[in-house]
Amino acid sequence: GTTTVLELGEVELLDGVCYSVYAIGLFEGHPSLTALITIDSEPLRANLRVGHLSPDAPDVNVCLDGLLILEAVPFEVLSEYMPVREGVHQFKVVATGSGCDDEGVIDIQVVLAPNVDYSALATDILDQITPLLLEDDNSSTTIGKGRLAFVHTSPNAPTVDITLSDGTTLFNDVSFGEGPIEIEVDAGTYDLQVRDETGTVVVLSIDDVIVEDGISY
Repeated sequence: GTTTVLELGEVELLDGVCYSVYAIGLFEGHPSLTALITIDSEPLRANLRVGHLSPDAPDVNVCLDGLLILEAVPFEVLSEYMPVREGVHQFKVVATGSGCDDEGVIDIQVVLAPNVDYSALATDILDQITPLLLEDDNSSTTIGKGRLAFVHTSPNAPTVDITLSDGTTLFNDVSFGEGPIEIEVDAGTYDLQVRDETGTVVVLSIDDVIVEDGISY
């Protein structure tokens, strides 16, 4: 056990992946001794993105299972999807400058199923910050249509309707914390409006929203 006969160099081993290492070739002669590394199985994975939607909270760090995955996330930012091993995870949100071992404003267990897309959202005001873990439907749509999903995360807004500029209702009577509510619409460009629960008062206009065929929004 004192003589090294083969050096593999740096080998990266990924969490949850099973490998086999085979010594192949000849100790003396040709072909020479080397190693064959194979991946035998990979863990099932979910996809997770994180959104900072708490309007008065500072920038935050996001930890998963004690490891920093996002740093200095400001309000209104929704991350890209990240592959995460399926199963039970500890999800924590801390103020920027704090570590994953520090007390979090959000500290919960989440269960992620394989091959499912999730959005983990920090919502409500800081004093009563509330996590939402949502399943995102990014499956194929009907040909010629896109998918719109609506989640109400404005803590001091009333129940609202989402309409077209001509008054056509897309989402009706949605209260804070509700969603995602999903519909399919024809691909095209839309002028959207947020109206109060009476459906008569426009509180926000969002013009020129492009919906592409087969895309979820």
